[in-house]
Amino acid sequence: TNPKYLRLIAEMYHEICLSIPQPFILGSVDSIMSPFIVGAMNALYHHRYIVMQKKVTAHGTKEIIYGNVKNNIVLIDDMTSTGK
Repeated sequence: TNPKYLRLIAEMYHEICLSIPQPFILGSVDSIMSPFIVGAMNALYHHRYIVMQKKVTAHGTKEIIYGNVKNNIVLIDDMTSTGK
C-alpha cells in the first residue's frame, strides 16, 4: 500500500476533528484500520489517544480502556456495512 493514502485519511479525519469542541482525545478500537488512522493522526498532529477493546482479555491488563480518559473521546472506527 501507498502511505500517501493513510496520510490522506488522517488529514480528512483531522479536518473533521477541528469542528469538535476541545479538549478531546482519540479513541482507537480493535478493528482493521482504526489503530493505523489514530496512529497516523498522532504522528502528524500530536493528537492524544486511548485504546478501547470489546472485552477484557485473559492476558495483559484487565482493562477495556487503555489510557487517561479525562476528556471527551472521538471514536475513530472503520466500518464496512451494507447500510441496511
